[in-house]
Amino acid sequence: MVASALPQDGFSRGSEVPVVLSDSSLFFRGATESLCTTVAEAVVDGGATTRYKGTAADAALIDMVHNVMSVAVNDPREPELLAILREHFESALAQSGKATDALRSAFVLACTAPSTVAIGL
Repeated sequence: MVASALPQDGFSRGSEVPVVLSDSSLFFRGATESLCTTVAEAVVDGGATTRYKGTAADAALIDMVHNVMSVAVNDPREPELLAILREHFESALAQSGKATDALRSAFVLACTAPSTVAIGL
C-alpha cells in the first residue's frame, strides 16, 4: 500500500503549529504524489466515491482550497491559492481536453501542497 511508504508525521507537544516532517525526501515526495493520485481517481468522477465532478470544476476547486488544503474562507492566502488551482486546471484542461483529468490533476496539486502535507495526510 502506498500510504505505508509515508513516514509518520512529526509533532511538537503543546504546539498549535504543524511541524514539517524531518524525514522529507524524494521518496516521501513520490509516495505522497502517488497517494494523492490514487485518491484523486476515487474522488473526482470516481463513481460511488465521487466528491468532485469535472462538470462543476469551479465549486470543486473552491472546496479543495478549503477542505483539502485546510485554508479558511477569510484566510488572506485563499484568493491566491484558488487562482493557482484554477490556472493549473485550465492548463491541464488545455493539454488533455478532459475536465475529469484536469480536475484530478488539480486535486493532486492541492493534496501535495505544503499546507496539506504539513498537517498530515
